[in-house]
Amino acid sequence: MRIKVALSLCTVIISLLGCGKQDGIDSSGPFLIRQNDRTGYMDKSGKIVINPQFEFSYLFSEGLAIIVMGEKSGFIDRNGKIAINPQFDEVVPPYMADSRPDAQVCDFGAYLTRCGEYCTDPYSGLNWGFSDGLAPVRIGRKWGYVDKDGKYVINPQFDAAFCFRDGMALVGLDGQLGYVDKSGDLAISCQFEKAQAFSEGLCPAMIAGKWGYIDKTGKFAINPQFDEAFCFSEGLAPVIFSNTWAIIDETGEPKLTCGKWGYINRKGEKVIDPRFDLAVGFSEGLARVNQQRRWGYIDKQGNMLINPQFEEASNFSESMAVVTIANKKGFVGKDGKLIISPQFEEAYPFSNGLALVGIAKKFGYIDKSGKYVWNPTN
Repeated sequence: MRIKVALSLCTVIISLLGCGKQDGIDSSGPFLIRQNDRTGYMDKSGKIVINPQFEFSYLFSEGLAIIVMGEKSGFIDRNGKIAINPQFDEVVPPYMADSRPDAQVCDFGAYLTRCGEYCTDPYSGLNWGFSDGLAPVRIGRKWGYVDKDGKYVINPQFDAAFCFRDGMALVGLDGQLGYVDKSGDLAISCQFEKAQAFSEGLCPAMIAGKWGYIDKTGKFAINPQFDEAFCFSEGLAPVIFSNTWAIIDETGEPKLTCGKWGYINRKGEKVIDPRFDLAVGFSEGLARVNQQRRWGYIDKQGNMLINPQFEEASNFSESMAVVTIANKKGFVGKDGKLIISPQFEEAYPFSNGLALVGIAKKFGYIDKSGKYVWNPTN
């Protein structure tokens, strides 16, 4: 059964904000909108270019966008015409705790995706659609990959399959994870308990309860030694070196452990000491870190440039970041000063000059002055 929470407009937008934007996503638009309970697309000026008509649809990637019609999914082109007929049971991978870059729940009830995006939706961070000319699709219970003509390049055979990044795609089979190349060969056998996407030539993978980083041959370039690990971004990766405390049940058994986060370089060397309750990857030279339930930002030397003060925060995108103050969301610059005052119930980082914002369960787009380009609708 389709997991509808993963199909909402806000989830679609959040999804590309994890470990860097998904390869192939067309950030220049068209922009996804929802009107009268149907999805369509607008251009950067707010002009409708594809009339709202679909039950659900997604961002364009490599010139095509997923649409959902009834119980089947297909693809449209930029003119709104059907490019691949709706025939697939699923095109957006479902949440599978041991078969995707999954999410952990930390002590204050928030999710942190393996690619480092703080959110409240465990389905965010998913990749979908075309990347490197191929898209993962499901028929029956098995996943495979099709090209832009809708023809199978890799036949359905996997329990889970995700988008290509750096020429490799994460797949799941019989409870283990591995990687296929574009020819469909299992380039790295399914052997890992948990794993993530490749980024900057390396990929976090878990064996025997410890995270390390593998190269594209499947060999560990950084040996498994970390309790948690996220993708590399801008040359650094956040990791937990060892758990330092735990929540226990009435029998004394640990139920949730959390340690302090720091950063390593590609050699596996510690470059920023572990002192953060949460830490995510770098974006535009800054990384979000959490101390005592407040978010701030550090540089690559570990200097705190914006003190922890925000209830929630996003990565920087186009020199602005979403922050939450007193349960309202606004935007700050890299000096930590407010540019757009907190006023929204929901807000997501800028992409190509526009940001998705929500008020009273309606969503619209604003420009960098805070002016609406598309008034909130549902």
